[in-house]
Amino acid sequence: MANKKRRKKKKKGVNIALFVIEIVVLIVLVVGIFATVKDRKLRKGCTATANATIVDIKTKIEHDAGETGSDTTKYIPVLEFYANGSQVVAEGNQSSGNREKYHVGDSMEIIYNPDKPTILFMDTQAKTNKFSLLLTVIGAAMLVYGIVSKAGLF
Repeated sequence: MANKKRRKKKKKGVNIALFVIEIVVLIVLVVGIFATVKDRKLRKGCTATANATIVDIKTKIEHDAGETGSDTTKYIPVLEFYANGSQVVAEGNQSSGNREKYHVGDSMEIIYNPDKPTILFMDTQAKTNKFSLLLTVIGAAMLVYGIVSKAGLF
């Protein structure tokens, strides 16, 4: 009799844990899809290309309010290029924790929105943000695994 109660209690705990995992999976999937759609929408308007020069490196320090309270330093290139005959200076859409990744004076090809030249992408070949795509794939894979597991097919 006591064994049955323990099994029921254990099964209830497992069900709660699975429910929490399912919620996390759905959140990861939704965030990934949202970020991918937003990125593609911004990229869609970026139809012009230009050769941009890094004119400055902006340092951004982000403080983690969590348990560690550590700071993260990111280096963002400031780009200068010409759009529609006018000089444009704008922050790049990528940053790095490595100070040596970007150097003042370096040139690169960018794509930008001719209507809003400050909307630009430094990675002209990529069609979408790799991180948002990764979130979507992981979320979808975990969701499929969960459905297959519940159906008893795995």
